[in-house]
Amino acid sequence: MAGSLLSVDLEDFTHDLQHRLGLDPTTRPEALRRALGRIKEIVEGAPGSNRLTFFSTGQVARDHGDILRELVDEGHEIGCHGFYQYPPIHEMGRERFSRSLDKAIKAISQASGQPVNGFRAPGFSIRHQDDWAYEELAKRFLYDSSWVSDTRDNPTHPTDVKVFGGDHLAEFPVFQCQLFPGFKARVIGGTYLKVLPLRTILKLMHRAIEEGFLPLIYVHPYEFLHEGEFWVSNEELGNLAPRKKAYWQIRQHQWLSMGNKRLARKLAEILRVFPHQGVMAKHVR
Repeated sequence: MAGSLLSVDLEDFTHDLQHRLGLDPTTRPEALRRALGRIKEIVEGAPGSNRLTFFSTGQVARDHGDILRELVDEGHEIGCHGFYQYPPIHEMGRERFSRSLDKAIKAISQASGQPVNGFRAPGFSIRHQDDWAYEELAKRFLYDSSWVSDTRDNPTHPTDVKVFGGDHLAEFPVFQCQLFPGFKARVIGGTYLKVLPLRTILKLMHRAIEEGFLPLIYVHPYEFLHEGEFWVSNEELGNLAPRKKAYWQIRQHQWLSMGNKRLARKLAEILRVFPHQGVMAKHVR
């Protein structure tokens, strides 16, 4: 099983953080467009397909529908990433999650003009024991990419087929392995992709293939900018206590600074070794 699948979790970082903290959220559409332009430029300069799957939040579809329409016009696939990035799905409960899914699907399909075939949980926040969440997904989607595992059900195909509540759901499993005792990493995306050395990443992706996985690379727009374009300032954090403000400023360094400058070059090299194989829906059996 050669190559990889690159997908983008299409989140509006500034809005997401302020919403999470109970503040009046703002958006940064110019930053979002700039980041997406950089991602597409990397993919267009690499071997393999230049058509991507974007897992969009319903909030992005609602507030920036023009961005989704442009992505569709370019041949990309639009999946669902929930309506908001927060709270974690395992904390939402079935009824709230169900309502959120329907709201997100409506916003995304209206903005994109496409059926919404795929889903990825924000922060991979569905646990294996949360069958109720997967049952709701199986009612609505062709495939999911939230299942994190170190084993495959069917290593001869990119997807496993799981049954939840009588409905079938194709799963693109995300490979997870132990880097050292007590610490497991998802291969490969987010902070792991930014901070791990390129040699380690390539080794982990080869290991994923040996274990029967088609490596999934997941990225976020805010990871491709590093000059504070998405940054939420102390003033924008409102009346939060000073200690909380300090905490969230530190956390923003993880997402918006650490490793961001090197990510474009690193991703280009990864795609040279593991060419991207196109939109995810085409790989569902």
